[in-house]
Amino acid sequence: MAAHGNMNQRCVVPPWALLQAEGNALTPRRGRHSAVVWQGAMWVWGGVGPDVSAGTMEVFACAERVWRSAPCPQPWPPLLHAHSAVVANGRMVVFGGCEASGGVSNALYSLDFASLRWACVTPACGPCPRSGHAAVALPGGAAGANDSMAVYGGADSCGQPLDDLWLCAFTPEAPVWRRVATSALYHIPRWPGPRYAATMTRVDASSLRADVGVTDPGAQHVLCVLGGTNGRDMFSCHLIVVDAVEGAVVGGMLCGGADDCDSLFHPAPRCGHAVVVANSRVYVLGGRAAEGGLLSDAFRMSLAYLTWVRLHPPGFPPSPRVYHTACATESHVYVFGGDVGGRVANDLYVMDLPGANTTLLTAFTAPKLVFRGEALSREVMLEDGGGDVCEDAVLVGRRGGSRAPPTRDAPTTSLPLFGVMDEDGGGAPTLWGAVEDDEAMEL
Repeated sequence: MAAHGNMNQRCVVPPWALLQAEGNALTPRRGRHSAVVWQGAMWVWGGVGPDVSAGTMEVFACAERVWRSAPCPQPWPPLLHAHSAVVANGRMVVFGGCEASGGVSNALYSLDFASLRWACVTPACGPCPRSGHAAVALPGGAAGANDSMAVYGGADSCGQPLDDLWLCAFTPEAPVWRRVATSALYHIPRWPGPRYAATMTRVDASSLRADVGVTDPGAQHVLCVLGGTNGRDMFSCHLIVVDAVEGAVVGGMLCGGADDCDSLFHPAPRCGHAVVVANSRVYVLGGRAAEGGLLSDAFRMSLAYLTWVRLHPPGFPPSPRVYHTACATESHVYVFGGDVGGRVANDLYVMDLPGANTTLLTAFTAPKLVFRGEALSREVMLEDGGGDVCEDAVLVGRRGGSRAPPTRDAPTTSLPLFGVMDEDGGGAPTLWGAVEDDEAMEL
């Protein structure tokens, strides 16, 4: 297998690094906390840890790579863990979670980033107390429109998993909760029902392929609900379409875990993981596996193809962990803290993000039955997991959808597979992987 230092179309594998940031050693260790990004900084609050304080925000300036503690004037919320936090209308909004006393909350608090003052903004009615739920901010859309927040699932005060979905509109007068009709969820293949320790992120409908079912991008939001557990089983990934005007789930689909998906490509069922969306891609990091062990893997889903690749970034990836946080800026993903096996951590890892039009390759060494034929033998070059560039790679098949090889007259949106064959062209690939974008590879 030839290795060379240059190539016409380089496949980028983003590296991990453990940051030795100023102030990192003094940042309290924690897990089950929350973290949001605001104006180029990561704001961390709450969680479980020996020195965690409800009256202090820990702020990491991403460009300067410096931590600072920001004390908040009283009053502030009770110390919470397994809560949610989003940024809406320029404020950090915290909902639910477990109190140090053992109680479960359904209070709604907001933090003004400039003054660091907290306010309790809990409306008269809304979701029941819960922890381990998932929440995401929904932009107002039109100029001057207020943001809202979606909250899904969690566990109630008795520890029972929930399956309800709520929208909270942040109006100038007061927040207004509305329960979303979710009967359509049970028409989605393999929708698991009640769960906690899942994640939910909003994805840009314009980045998705047409069969997701978005008919009104102005009123409908596409939410990616991934993982979670009901106390017995763990689950995969779904996209759901929520119509904010109708107040109902109007569609959805399974993304990963289907019969035609190879388990090497999509993330295994998990809970307590972290998810971010960046450059029209969803990144899934770590968590707890169905077998009980902690995970350190990383996966990425292309929203254009709705296909997964497993990432093998070089460098120093995070150790296996659960109940950590991940935040994304335009160029980096930051992973902080979490439970690393009986103790909580305060380490901070960063992964460089490829650009929106960058092709990324994931290499594997496991054998796999793939298509191979003259119509598919187009020469490409790819980078293996060790950073070497392999020139003797050919397009050997495609995953997902029809098993028929693609042609110019019958294109497919499923994920191209590439393999490195033996010198005589026979046998199974010794190295193979996947690339998201045909055009980026100029095939």
